[in-house]
Order: sequence, then C-alpha cells, then structure tokens
Amino acid sequence: MKRTSFCVFVLLFAFAVTAYSGPPIDDREQADIADPEFTWDGKLVDQACKERNIDHNCPVSPATQRFGLVIDGGIILPFDEASNQMTKDALGKGGFKGNIEVSVVGARQQGLFKLESIQVKR
Repeated sequence: MKRTSFCVFVLLFAFAVTAYSGPPIDDREQADIADPEFTWDGKLVDQACKERNIDHNCPVSPATQRFGLVIDGGIILPFDEASNQMTKDALGKGGFKGNIEVSVVGARQQGLFKLESIQVKR
C-alpha cells in the first residue's frame, strides 16, 4: 500500500511539474495565431542590435533587417521572417529611422511574434 501511494504521489508530482510552463507575459501570449483579436502598441527596434546590446536603444533604420516590438514593461517581442518583411513594406523605402510607434495585431508563435497586420503611427 505504501509503495502504491508513493508511486501515485511521484506521478502526480511529475505531472504537475511538467504541466506548469510558467506565467505568460499576459493572456495575449497564448493567443491562437488564427484568432487575431489581440493588439499590441509599442516601439519598433532593430532586433539584431538588441540581441547584441540589450541596454542600447537600437532604433530602426533603412538598414534594419530584423525587427522587434518593445511593449509595456520593456518586453521585446521579436518578429518572425514574414513579419519582418511586412514591417519593411509598411515603413516604405528609406523613409524611416529612429523611434517609430506602431500598433500590431497577431500572436506569439514559437518564441517569435507573427503579425496579422501592422499600422505605423505617424
């Protein structure tokens, strides 16, 4: 009986530990990408720069290839490849640099942000 109880306890404990994935940034992190109901507002950053210099401002420029979005609390959401291209298209050719505020719709997917849409606040 003791052995059975111990095995059940170990199995339940193991299940509880593996089921917990940590707290999400917020409920939007868990959004299904097919359901674009969540909107984030923030500032675009040069993601490659941010990866090298976490404390640096890293404003975007026409040379920026990989974008990220800084949202409330300083959280950075790096974009996936298709979203980087969508961002470049939204910004136009060479007519941007510095601090650019945007509103994006989409969700996180495998650690990257997948955009459904982006609107530049000019």
